[in-house]
Amino acid sequence: MPFSAEHIIRLDTVDSTNMFAQELLLNHNVVNSTVILSQNQTSGRGQRGSVWIAEPCTNLTFSVILFPTKFNVSKQFLLNKAFCLSVYDFLKIYDIKNVSIKWPNDLLVNGKKISGMLIENAIKGEYLCSVIAGFGINVNQNNFGSALGNIATSMRLEQAKKFNLEELFSEILNCIEKRYQQVEKGESALIDTDFNNALFQLNEWCVFEANNKEFIGCIRGVTELGQLIVELQDGTKQFFVNKEIRFKIFS
Repeated sequence: MPFSAEHIIRLDTVDSTNMFAQELLLNHNVVNSTVILSQNQTSGRGQRGSVWIAEPCTNLTFSVILFPTKFNVSKQFLLNKAFCLSVYDFLKIYDIKNVSIKWPNDLLVNGKKISGMLIENAIKGEYLCSVIAGFGINVNQNNFGSALGNIATSMRLEQAKKFNLEELFSEILNCIEKRYQQVEKGESALIDTDFNNALFQLNEWCVFEANNKEFIGCIRGVTELGQLIVELQDGTKQFFVNKEIRFKIFS
């Protein structure tokens, strides 16, 4: 699936690279591993309609279009894990410390968000027919304002230096390619292990909120379907899908 320069679409401004990718799939013949990179997103999106805000020309905002080979819909969260790990690997290459994955698909550094993803799959029968993976990585942004200043960070803030976006873009594509190849080769056990080991608050007793009630629980991993496994104080385990549970540290 190697990425090719001729299949990278570069935009100055777009509402959302994922929306642009959706329009491409609807109206054009799209090549596997097509990438849409934009200097500025005016309506960047996160999971379940949340907003992704990034300063123009300072961060990496892009989407990748992939056509998995006979990939069963029941295993689609494996792609989520692989994409998260690709950003995790990328940040480690640039010596960013204390990186973790906040389930389901945010990357944190010292508990602050540095990257997020929006993954949208098209399904035909039992298989995925296309995947759009949208990435936002905070690179050279210095100021996140009063609302986000305590919960967001960037590579520049962590390393006290400015990064070359083109160099980083090439490297993140390499990281995505490597992890996606693991998916295609069926190396799910390796991906599962790496993902669980990188989970934010893994095996730590913390305060969560679900059904408008606070409780103490301990993250024990993620199921194949993408449910968060939380052990309660009485030893029982509960399983949560995205938006059913909230980390109180981010309230």
